[in-house]
Amino acid sequence: MASNKVTNPAKNKRLSYGPVSTSSNNGQKVPHVDAKKKPPGSRGKAKQTSRSDLECICPICEDPIIDSSQLSIMCEGKCAAWLHRGCAGLSRAALSCLDSSPLPFLCPHCRLEAQSAEIESLRSSLSAQSLEIVSLQNSITSLTEQIDALSSSLSPSPNNVPSSTSHPRERLPPQSRLPPSLDSSHHRFNIIVSGIEESPVGTPRTARINSDINAASAILSDFSTDGTPPVYARDCRRLGRYRQDAPSPRPLLVTLNSTIEVSNVLFKCQRLSLTSKISSNTNRDAAIRYRDYYAVSSSIPQDNSVFLRISPSINIRDYVTYMA
Repeated sequence: MASNKVTNPAKNKRLSYGPVSTSSNNGQKVPHVDAKKKPPGSRGKAKQTSRSDLECICPICEDPIIDSSQLSIMCEGKCAAWLHRGCAGLSRAALSCLDSSPLPFLCPHCRLEAQSAEIESLRSSLSAQSLEIVSLQNSITSLTEQIDALSSSLSPSPNNVPSSTSHPRERLPPQSRLPPSLDSSHHRFNIIVSGIEESPVGTPRTARINSDINAASAILSDFSTDGTPPVYARDCRRLGRYRQDAPSPRPLLVTLNSTIEVSNVLFKCQRLSLTSKISSNTNRDAAIRYRDYYAVSSSIPQDNSVFLRISPSINIRDYVTYMA
């Protein structure tokens, strides 16, 4: 049996029982009217003149909501109409959950209008982004054309390249700063430096080479004359096999950048012996002389090589031998 509790739908705008009568008129139920509020589903100003003006009409089935046993819910969209629970497509459990939900309930008509508005907003955003993409593509095309123009202006054209007959190539000076070639003449850039301590056992190869180059460059920088750039080692490597019980470190084969640097080193040396053999020195022990002889005869080509002997104290004390 339906409950006799009177509930005005206008007081609960989310969900309610349908309006019930408070007085009987020939057995017909008349909706309850609150003088301060509009009856739900009414349009414009509240009227109490006739029953048809006070009835709530469901926009789905177009039937009035007049019985207390009919659960209804109010649309929170633009129409603000009341719908039967069944017409709204809601179960009783779903209807009870909607009362505590923060999301607004919309009837099918208002839901379609909201979706249409959202679709139009997305289309507008997509159109704006498409215009931005086109603008970026135009900018990229313009920048590409500028880069191509700069590349064309920097690269020499065949007409601007001078021919060998009209402009003969000038001969380079004999002692220029050219890198050593692959022929036998590259031995002229080599100097053997003795007395530089070797790196400890277990040091990586790259670290050993860098240490030897830095040490050789530090020593050879003292041989630069006035008005000439300092002498630096371009490459170096140890001569002979490593022996842990050796009395002294192995000689270091140092490659310079030009023959001018070699000449500067030779010019600075105090004792220069232009011989084709190891110079005899009574102050040198036999082991050191044999080691130098072994380096000359086995490891290093004997043509156009420069040998520099430096003591462990980094002072020139012994000799320099230039292999003629």
